[in-house]
Amino acid sequence: MNLLDDLKNSNGKLLIIGEENCPGCEMVKTIFKEEIEKGVIEYREVDKDKEARELAKKLGIKYVPFPIYGEKGELYKCDIRQEGDEIVVECKEKIEVQ
Repeated sequence: MNLLDDLKNSNGKLLIIGEENCPGCEMVKTIFKEEIEKGVIEYREVDKDKEARELAKKLGIKYVPFPIYGEKGELYKCDIRQEGDEIVVECKEKIEVQ
């Protein structure tokens, strides 16, 4: 199975596509450090990871960080924002695989 299939067939998984030397990616990695270390959130860099690069191309990803949520055969683009002291991850926009 590949990264795309793993994500689509999960029961709820957040993947963040990033790259090295990306200030926004570094911020996301810092915010979600504990979740990434525990494997609750997966973080992959397109410049270091062939599967992440292929997924970014297949999904037409043009910027990073790009959070994607997969569940029960569907993929959603997520927004990450701060509201007061809380970090909110909202995944509503469905992604069609090209």
